[in-house]
Amino acid sequence: MIGFGQDREIDELKNELIIVKAALDEHHKQFSIGAVISIIGSAATISGSIIVTPGLIIGGGIASLIGGAIMIDSDKWFSNKYISPDKNVHYANFDFKSFTEFTYDGINFSVGEEVIYDKTQEAKIWDILMYRNGTTLVEIKLKNGAKLRVAFTDIKKQ
Repeated sequence: MIGFGQDREIDELKNELIIVKAALDEHHKQFSIGAVISIIGSAATISGSIIVTPGLIIGGGIASLIGGAIMIDSDKWFSNKYISPDKNVHYANFDFKSFTEFTYDGINFSVGEEVIYDKTQEAKIWDILMYRNGTTLVEIKLKNGAKLRVAFTDIKKQ
């Protein structure tokens, strides 16, 4: 049987999963760019060695090294700086649009509106964020001053 405390843990896990998915998207994008640069550099190096063109060999080698460095750097998206739930400040590294109003499931929500979070806690909508991957979260401020980013399914109108 799931109790009140477990509902909160499930909500927190959902939010953490959204953050990890966004980090994975950013990693994949950066890694792919690095791989393409590295492959092009390797092809240029091979072509330069076949037609004996030192400039092409050197340029291709440099491009290949830069591509490899970009691929290695893409692992930064899995560091605590980007995916730690206690450091949501870095969640802002993902592109998003901020809205003052949003309609979810036929219900209009707006910034500043009073809502109920987790079935019992009063809160106020602080911001509405839509991330590039299509995820939309509501940043709410609880009565105790804590700010959370939650899904629309976690809040109800008063």
